[in-house]
Amino acid sequence: MLRPLRPTAPLFRQAIRLVNKSPKPPQAAPPLSQDEIAATKLKYRRIIWTVAFAAVIITGTIYGAGLKTQREWKTEKKKVEQLSADQRIAMLEQHRADLVRQKREIEAKLAEVRARSQQTDR
Repeated sequence: MLRPLRPTAPLFRQAIRLVNKSPKPPQAAPPLSQDEIAATKLKYRRIIWTVAFAAVIITGTIYGAGLKTQREWKTEKKKVEQLSADQRIAMLEQHRADLVRQKREIEAKLAEVRARSQQTDR
């Protein structure tokens, strides 16, 4: 038959002391003076105004950039509309040549990556 374990006397006494100790009541913070309350309110007001101004500036910047982009698109569209048929064709051919060049560069990079991949597989 198994006997229950008996705690050693010093450890047992220490555990009893810890259990019987009553926790200290939380101490309340001292009340704030009127000057401290005013300073705290001022601090929060400054933070709120700073955030508000930053939000207005950021919104204005984004909106202004959008307006500028729209204006540039309109001027570019007018330029293209004013071109003759031959000039439009030349512009489109140039654009096509640029795209073909980009395609060749990407295909060369892809072939290089595939070659490296095959070398590491071996």
